Amino acid sequence: MQLREDIPNFSWEEVLSGFKPDTRFWSHMRTLQELRDWWEAPLRITSGFRSPKHNDAIGGAGKSQHMIFATDIVPSVKSPHLPQPILPEALDLIADKAEELGFTGIGRYDIFVHLDMRPKVARWDKRTRIK
Repeated sequence: MQLREDIPNFSWEEVLSGFKPDTRFWSHMRTLQELRDWWEAPLRITSGFRSPKHNDAIGGAGKSQHMIFATDIVPSVKSPHLPQPILPEALDLIADKAEELGFTGIGRYDIFVHLDMRPKVARWDKRTRIK
């Protein structure tokens, strides 16, 4: 089931049960939908809200934004914005556009991009491959 009419490409199942949406959540998801609309291809959420217990169990950061609300996403490489279907290039394009759209927390990883809307700008790069 889609989140709302204006966010048609993401479901409640993707963002996890047990979470009560607030203004920050809706702002995040509207902006993520803008990113998805621009990309013109699916963005898969691999991690959304995490309870503190779940965050601990998976080895998440002690102050992980996922415990407030964040998403880790993997873009489809079938976007018209991508000349060749290469994941690292897709991740770079997504991270750059996410910054332009207003995400404040952006983390680059080998196979996904972390996005959040924390109060202060934060950028990090945890890629292990050649950058």
